[in-house]
Amino acid sequence: MAERQHTDVKHIMVVDDHFEMLEFLRSMLELSEHDYEVLAVPSAEESMLELRRSHFDLLITDVRLPGMSGFDLVRRMRKMGRDIPVIMITAYSSSQGKKEAEELGVYRYFRKPLDTDEVLTAVNQILYG
Repeated sequence: MAERQHTDVKHIMVVDDHFEMLEFLRSMLELSEHDYEVLAVPSAEESMLELRRSHFDLLITDVRLPGMSGFDLVRRMRKMGRDIPVIMITAYSSSQGKKEAEELGVYRYFRKPLDTDEVLTAVNQILYG
């Protein structure tokens, strides 16, 4: 395991309706060299409840979620006044999806399967500059 950097804990929420992807992302982030506290939730609705309760430094969300899409989640989060950086992930990448993500100010838009090095690099750039 990599030695952890001595920095403040960063809080990340991960939203995906597939348990395996939630666990993969949680493990990837928690085992990285930085001190990340990760909350993994299976729906956009649950993430909205958590956004009202807690502070997060980063949101990582799937695009296709049951009920409310990742795009709708970002819109609602912004309406709440929460200007949290966002990374979106999808198995169904399209030019329209990328355009919508850009319009919403999404930092990065990744296609599954994920390249862990690329995702961790993006997370570190967002959280540590």
